[in-house]
Amino acid sequence: METKKELRTEYKKKRNEMQKEKKDALSAEICGHILGSRLYQEAETVFVYYPLGNEVSLLPVIDDSLLNGKRIAFPKVEGEDIVFYQVEDLAGLKEGAFHVMEPSAGAVAEEKDALALIPGVVFDMDGNRIGYGKGFYDRFLGKYPELTTLGIAYEFQLVESFEADMRDKTMDYLVTELGIRKISD
Repeated sequence: METKKELRTEYKKKRNEMQKEKKDALSAEICGHILGSRLYQEAETVFVYYPLGNEVSLLPVIDDSLLNGKRIAFPKVEGEDIVFYQVEDLAGLKEGAFHVMEPSAGAVAEEKDALALIPGVVFDMDGNRIGYGKGFYDRFLGKYPELTTLGIAYEFQLVESFEADMRDKTMDYLVTELGIRKISD
């Protein structure tokens, strides 16, 4: 079985090799599944991320949220943690840590019933996630276990299983271009 580090390296490479047209098309399909879901439609607050490189782009979900009066919040790196801040529009973002677009100001979003759209490099069918290896999302999700989490990825980023450790937080759902999968309890 490959280690998490090996999987991270392999799948980052695969994702980075995607053509822009394919990334855009698959991102649009993924966003369509999110926008059409009861989970999204009933959410008042959505925690999102700004896409970096070939990550799934959630810009259509962000635009829809802003248009329809949902509260949206983006992560900002603060020391060893990420904190989500509510933003009113994308003009409230600036390049921050690791070249990620982050909120420059705003109120801390602490809604425990929010829908959290979580990026990852690899997910397994049990909802385990491999991110970039810094543990930001695992620490954040550890503080907010009530959030409904959707792991966001392309279908090729899903593997059958890998060895997760105790700090890893599992997703409630996985979303790819093929649809939304609920993770069994």
